[in-house]
Amino acid sequence: MKLSTDQLKNIWREETRRKKQLGSCPDGAFLARAAIEDLVEQERERLINHLAICADCADEYRLLRSLHPWAEQMAAQTEAAPLPKNPETAASASLSGYTLRQPARDFSWWRVLANSFTPLPAPYVAAAMTVACLIVGFWAISLRLENRRLQGLEGTLDQQVQLVNEARQQALGVSRRAGEQETRIAAMNKAIDSLTEPQLNVPIIDLAPRGLVRGSSQSGVKILNVAPAAQSVTFVLNVEGEPGFPEYSLEIIDSQQRPLWHGEGLKKSEYNNFTVMLPRHWLPDGLHRLRIYGHANGHKQLVEDYIFRVVGGK
Repeated sequence: MKLSTDQLKNIWREETRRKKQLGSCPDGAFLARAAIEDLVEQERERLINHLAICADCADEYRLLRSLHPWAEQMAAQTEAAPLPKNPETAASASLSGYTLRQPARDFSWWRVLANSFTPLPAPYVAAAMTVACLIVGFWAISLRLENRRLQGLEGTLDQQVQLVNEARQQALGVSRRAGEQETRIAAMNKAIDSLTEPQLNVPIIDLAPRGLVRGSSQSGVKILNVAPAAQSVTFVLNVEGEPGFPEYSLEIIDSQQRPLWHGEGLKKSEYNNFTVMLPRHWLPDGLHRLRIYGHANGHKQLVEDYIFRVVGGK
């Protein structure tokens, strides 16, 4: 997209105003001297370099340059105006044959402002007041530009504060998640440590395939009372007949018929059964299901299906 000259100027103004730092700009007196070309070579170079990167100071300099010719014209008109004559001085000069002449003075606009603090005739006072009004106007414009810069800095500061607050909230979230992760890791380490120690009174439960349930049952579902203090439960999985698959696997299914775990490498014992130990926290109160599969020639076949319900608390 091609930008116009006005768009490029606006982009330059906004970018230079945002990049401007407080305390790096020349004061009003320096810009006033620059407007009347009262700078040495080194000062002119410094001013040129600064105006190239500061839109606000460039606006102030252009304003002073535009006021300078008018102020010089006012000073010239004031200098050409006749001075009021003192009656005694005029009479004395007339008698002696001399004409009273006032020496020429340098009434550049900034010197008129300095001389306005001393008693002067009315034309000079008017010129000084005019220049003083111009200086006050320039000062007001400078304050407005400075307020605009401060507002820009306040907006930038608000954005930085918002970013800091967001970063703080993110850090708190990360810290909270890290704390939760450490708690889970500590619980897992505790569980692992408990499994590596000798366990007494481990429940051993004998399960028959579905349809051949022994013991208390409800609709063919074996009811198991497991103590909440137990850390693990050992199941003896009996099978009907003598399956002859070379490999077996075990699958654990929850009450929603969703697979929780699947493991291969299950071995049949010499007593024609299988054994598996499950952590107690894997057996909350409710319905549970175990399935044994046989594997041969790349095919999987269901061998036995065991279903039971755990009661007795978590």
